[in-house]
Amino acid sequence: MAAEFIVDGDKITIRFDYTALTGNIQALAGDAAHGLYDKGFGNHGDEKELIVWEDLNNTDKLAILDAYVKNGLRAEAASYASNAAQKVARDDAEVEAETKYGI
Repeated sequence: MAAEFIVDGDKITIRFDYTALTGNIQALAGDAAHGLYDKGFGNHGDEKELIVWEDLNNTDKLAILDAYVKNGLRAEAASYASNAAQKVARDDAEVEAETKYGI
């Protein structure tokens, strides 16, 4: 895997590239997208017109993987920020407790 930041003025693009033998990368991406589709990712249509896995094209399947990666990055960033904020709050409470309750 190669990754890079591409700066364009006030915007940055993060790009990840994965290279492997054709059969391997297609199996990896296809099976991962299929598993995520089965878990509810991607467009499943509606009551009137259901969309099944076999109806998806490669663009649809890559969109499922893209959504999964974005969700994972956001969730991990939020978890890190929450944990950091909790540590600050615990440290502040400890200092306050020493002052207020010190014996």
